[in-house]
Amino acid sequence: MKKSLAFLAVLLSSSFQLSLQAELLAPMPMMFDPDAMEVEDTCIDLMTQQGRSTSLPAEVVQFTTSGISAQIPNSAGFSSVPTTNVSNSIGGGCMSGFSRVMTDEETLSSIKNQASRAQASGNTEDAALYTEASEQLDRSLEYKRQAAQANALGNKEEASCLYGAASSARSLSFSLGYSTIKYLHEAKPQNGRNPEVAMLWSRALAQDQRTIEYYRQSIEAYLAGNKELGERLGRYWPSGSASWAANLSTRELATAAEYLTKAQVVKNPGSAALFMRAVEQYQVASEYFHQAAQAAALGNENEGKGWSRMGCSISHSSKNLADAADSLIKAQAEQNSENAALLVKEANQSQIAAEYYLQAVQTYAAGNKEEGKSYDQKAWKEEPTTQRLMLQGGFWGGLQ
Repeated sequence: MKKSLAFLAVLLSSSFQLSLQAELLAPMPMMFDPDAMEVEDTCIDLMTQQGRSTSLPAEVVQFTTSGISAQIPNSAGFSSVPTTNVSNSIGGGCMSGFSRVMTDEETLSSIKNQASRAQASGNTEDAALYTEASEQLDRSLEYKRQAAQANALGNKEEASCLYGAASSARSLSFSLGYSTIKYLHEAKPQNGRNPEVAMLWSRALAQDQRTIEYYRQSIEAYLAGNKELGERLGRYWPSGSASWAANLSTRELATAAEYLTKAQVVKNPGSAALFMRAVEQYQVASEYFHQAAQAAALGNENEGKGWSRMGCSISHSSKNLADAADSLIKAQAEQNSENAALLVKEANQSQIAAEYYLQAVQTYAAGNKEEGKSYDQKAWKEEPTTQRLMLQGGFWGGLQ
């Protein structure tokens, strides 16, 4: 643990040169159990509340005023395949325009079609990934069938392990068919692309491979009857598992690449500076989640959750810096002076929230869990989106 912390000291000083204090290198605090249903960890809970997906991209469902629509990326991977439109016979009803996530059987057929199209177009890399994605989803369906049979026969432990294997195989399938292909495309040399952006995408691709390996190991563990190891490597929701943390580590790098691209083209100097700070912090967050994944894989659960807590807080700080940058861009383009002033105010609020989240990181690292949670809550209350919800009487009816 001390070696990992020393490594981060070098990382922060030489690569990113952030103004985080020495408290970041303090001993790790004792952690909570994020599998518990109670709201124990403020930061990870806020990640869920704010809609930051910690599950697989192709499975996120968002509620809209016209019903439910599946949030499926269109740039790579499954494209819009996993959704299908459903018409409601009652015109104008609340179910009009309803989209649903396709069943695994329907998705399997679609992935196979993607593989065939990629092969026909000569894109062998994509074809191979789609093919393996379809194989893993097919195995997931078979594991579920076997689990149902075992459960019917009263073999509860066997059924539980098979269901676990099915879940990890399904996660692996969607990772191969979406994120791996996306990162593979983004990491390829492109004319005019800044080498620093390309490097971030390459790092995201490398981290994605670690996530995939954790899923593979999880499946093997479940099938061998080692449920504890299977869960430690491949549990699905924010549980501190290795694959969960590795997946977040990957996404922080991808987000950093996207904001670095924006920083290089934005004309507002203040926004560019804020984007660059966000880029630097997202990379630190990625390293925290990477450390969390390694700790979880080795069975050091409390240590892993400690890294995850700090990763969540600094990730939120980064997001608020980027939001502040966007608000300043909008304010500059706003013709209405009142609206412009409101946008500048929101930018200031986002920066205050970002600083509170950084203080949460420092206090968590120093071992003060309760104070860290307090800073997370202060940060959340400062965020412009929270302020708007409170004014509207939304989200828990406003904070007391």
